[in-house]
Amino acid sequence: MNQSKTINLIYNDKEYLVEVENECTYEDFQILVFSVTDVDPTFQRFYYLSNSKLRDPSPTEKIIVLNNQKILLSNLKSFKLPIKIENGLKNKIEGMYRNMISYNSDRLQQMALDQVPLEIKKEKDLKRKMLMLLDWFKNEYFTWTNSPECSDIKCGTPSTSSVGSDRPTFEEQSHQVSIVEVYRCASNHVTRFPRYNSVEKLLSTKCGRCGEWANAFTLFSIALGFTTRYILDFTDHVWNEVYIDGRWIHVDSCEATYDSPLTYEGGWGKQLSYVFAFEFNGIYDVTSRYSIKLPHLNRYLISESDLTNYLNHLNHQIRSTLPFDELRSILNREFLEDNEKQSYHQRTYSSDLTGRISGSSEWRNNRGESGNNNQQQQQQQQQQSEIPIILKPIYSLDSISKARESLKLVGNCDITKNGICLTPDENDRVGGFWIKERIDIISNGGFICKFKFLIKTNGADGMAFVIQNDSINSLGIGGCGLGYQGIRNSIAIEFDTYPTKDHCKDPDGNHISIHTRSLEPNSSHHRFSLGYGNPKNNKPMNDGIEHECFIKYSTSNGDDGDSTIDVWLDKYQVLYKIKANIQKLLNLHENKSCFIGMTASTGGLKQAHIISGFSIGY
Repeated sequence: MNQSKTINLIYNDKEYLVEVENECTYEDFQILVFSVTDVDPTFQRFYYLSNSKLRDPSPTEKIIVLNNQKILLSNLKSFKLPIKIENGLKNKIEGMYRNMISYNSDRLQQMALDQVPLEIKKEKDLKRKMLMLLDWFKNEYFTWTNSPECSDIKCGTPSTSSVGSDRPTFEEQSHQVSIVEVYRCASNHVTRFPRYNSVEKLLSTKCGRCGEWANAFTLFSIALGFTTRYILDFTDHVWNEVYIDGRWIHVDSCEATYDSPLTYEGGWGKQLSYVFAFEFNGIYDVTSRYSIKLPHLNRYLISESDLTNYLNHLNHQIRSTLPFDELRSILNREFLEDNEKQSYHQRTYSSDLTGRISGSSEWRNNRGESGNNNQQQQQQQQQQSEIPIILKPIYSLDSISKARESLKLVGNCDITKNGICLTPDENDRVGGFWIKERIDIISNGGFICKFKFLIKTNGADGMAFVIQNDSINSLGIGGCGLGYQGIRNSIAIEFDTYPTKDHCKDPDGNHISIHTRSLEPNSSHHRFSLGYGNPKNNKPMNDGIEHECFIKYSTSNGDDGDSTIDVWLDKYQVLYKIKANIQKLLNLHENKSCFIGMTASTGGLKQAHIISGFSIGY
C-alpha cells in the first residue's frame, strides 16, 4: 500500500499542510508545492529537505520526508549562478569564510575565556559587556606593533626600521604565517616580525596590527556568547559586528569604538569599495552600512547582480543542513537587517567622527587614515567667503566654433556637442587644452576663472586646471598624473577622483589640491601639495552631474607678499586663501602672461571628463 506523509511547508511565515506520497519524485514534489504556493518550480529552494543536502535532487529522484516534518520554502526568483566571478575575489571570500569557521572550536573558545576577567564574564547586560570587553582588550590585553623591539637579548632597543620581508620558516608556517617583516636596529641586529594568522598563537603573542587584533577579538567575542561577524574591508582594514537587541552593531577593537559604522568613511577619510561580513552560517555584503556614497564607490570586480546571486548560492550551500529553528532565526535576523537598510539613505556624518588613533602618526598618514582631510574640511566650513564675480571678461568659451579657433587641443582631447571632452570614457587616455593667447594673470590684481564640468562616472583618475609657462604643446603623463604631472614651470589645481595611495599618497579619492614644483616638472604626489580640501559633505565629483567651479587668484604687491588662491565648488568654498605667489613660482618677472588650460587622464579605470563652460577675467 502506497502510504503518504503530511509535511508542514512554511512559506512567507504561513504553514501549509501538504500530503506527500512515498514514491513522490522531486519533480512531482515541486509541482505539488507550486499548486499550493504559486512559486514557480524554477525558483523553489528548500531548507531541511532530507536528501537535498548541499545540492538539489535530480528531477526523478525520490524524496525522503518524515511525517510532520517542517520544510522551509524560499522563492529565489532572481537566483542564478553568476556568469563570471574573478578567481581572486572568489578565493578571498571563500577563504575568509573558512577562517571564520575555525573559531567554532570549544577548545579555542575555552582558552580565550580563561584569560577574560571575571567581571566581564559575569556581566549580564550585553551592551555593557561588549563595552567592557573592548576596553579591556585594547587597554590591557593586546598591544599594537608599529615596529618590533630588537630581538637581541643584550640590545632590546624599541627602535627598529623596516628593511624588507622574508619567507616564513617551517615553524612560522605551522602558525599560519605567509609573510615575515624584517627589521634592523641601529646596532645592525636583525629582528623578524611574523604576521601570525593562527588565533591560538595570538593568544600568547598578544600583539600585532589590525589583522591580528580583529582575529583575536573575534574569538573572545564568540567565546563570551556574542553572535559575531568578522568584517573584511577590501581597502585594508578588519573589524567586527555583534548582534545585540535585534541589530548588528559595529565594534572595532583597534579603536575601542562601538556602533559608529561611518567612522571609516566620514572620520578616517577611507574610500571604501567592498565590505563583507562573515558569520558561521552566512556571508553578506554590508558595504551600505559603512558608506553613504554606495552608488559612487569603486565596485568594479563583479556586477552587483552577480555578486548578489553568488552570495545567495554560497549561503544556500552553507545552510542546507541546518536545523529548522536555527535557519528560521537566521532568516529573521536577515529580515530585520534588510528593514534597517531602508533608513541608511537618511544618514549623515556626525560631527564627532575622528581619524584613526591606532598605529603611529606616520603610519596613519601614509595610509591616508588620520582624518586630516576632515579637520581641513571643518576649517573650510568656518571660512567661507562670497563667490567672486567676473566684471571684465578676458576670455569666454561660448560656442563650438570659438573653441576650435581659440583652443589648442593636446592628446586625446576633443570638441563635442556637449563641450570639450578632455578624455573619453576609455582606459589609458590623457588630454587637455590651452587657450592659444597667453593671459596676463598679474597686472589686474589676479584673475577669476569660472568653469563647469561633468565627469562620467565613478572611475578614475581626474582632471586639473593648469597655469603654465612652458609650451602650448605641453601635456603631462596619464593615470594618477592627471595630465599635468611632468609639465615644467606650472601650477595645477587638481580635481582628483581616485585614491592613488602608492604613487601619490592621495589623502582620499575625492579632493581638490594645488600642486607645483616651481620651474621643475610638476608632480601629483601630495608632498608637493600647497593645500587640499573636499567638496561639501564629500559629494563625489565624478557623479555624472554638472558641477560649477570658481577659482580666484589674488596677487600681492611684491615677490614676498601673500598672493593667494581660493576655490569654490558648487557654491561651497573648498580652499581658502592658499598662499601661492605664481609670479615668483613661475618666474614671471618680465612676462606676466601664461598659458591657461585644463588636463585630465584615465588609467586602469576610466571616465569621461567634459568641460561644458569656461570663462576667465577679473
